[in-house]
Amino acid sequence: MNILSISSRVTYGHVGHAASVFCLQRLGHEVWPVETTLLSNHLGYPAWGGRQLTTEEVTMVLDGLERFGVYPEVDVFATGFLGKAPQLAVETLAKLRRSRPDMLYALDPVMGERKGGLYVPAETAVLIKRELLPQADLTFPNIFELDYLSGSRVETLEDAIRGCEAIRAQGRPNLTVIATGIERVDGNPQVIETMAVGPQGVFLATAQRHPLKAHGTGDCFAAFFLGHYLNNRHDLETSLGLAASAMAAVVEATGDARELALVAAQDAFANPPKKAKLERLR
Repeated sequence: MNILSISSRVTYGHVGHAASVFCLQRLGHEVWPVETTLLSNHLGYPAWGGRQLTTEEVTMVLDGLERFGVYPEVDVFATGFLGKAPQLAVETLAKLRRSRPDMLYALDPVMGERKGGLYVPAETAVLIKRELLPQADLTFPNIFELDYLSGSRVETLEDAIRGCEAIRAQGRPNLTVIATGIERVDGNPQVIETMAVGPQGVFLATAQRHPLKAHGTGDCFAAFFLGHYLNNRHDLETSLGLAASAMAAVVEATGDARELALVAAQDAFANPPKKAKLERLR
């Protein structure tokens, strides 16, 4: 499958496209990354260099691809960190859908975390909810983004299910929500949970939680899920189980390193050892 992706780029480490592109390629997909940042490393480090690209710079890349005539070949459009080009993502999605009405749109609504709140402008978060979410086929909110997009704070398992359903109600009939890093008072703090809610049902994947310094797990998980979803004829249960097990293998290989061990763990991407428990809730 051909995947056109708009997201961030760092030189050192594995976040944004520096995580997702390799994961998707190892699962057999062509990825055409359009960058919204050019940074030395992620901003969690004490020192960094680089910048967010301007809207004009991102536009030039996308305009070049459009003139080159490859838009009809795009099977999947994916968006992550939008930087200064959120409106451009809306416009690009509309153009791609005109070329390929059957194209899949995968939205990672990168906007914030519970600890720090929004780390994008409020206008970007509003645009994601009002303009991009209604057009998505897949979306990958973390727990903060689940709260924001659903309009209510998740505290329990039932809250999480209701939150996912509230997001689904805002989108296309086939919208599937894959909520990562579920935090709930009625859960087990020794495990990490990912929930998938869509037309095929409600599923929960559970894996052992490990102390982790590295960033980028959300980018990796979304790529693992998308890659397996495409490879397994959109089967939700199979894709969730494979993605959760692949992510667990990466986390175990990473240990206390400061960046994800993607290269070392790459053999586990396509056929991971079973490291996640999968349960159908509904």
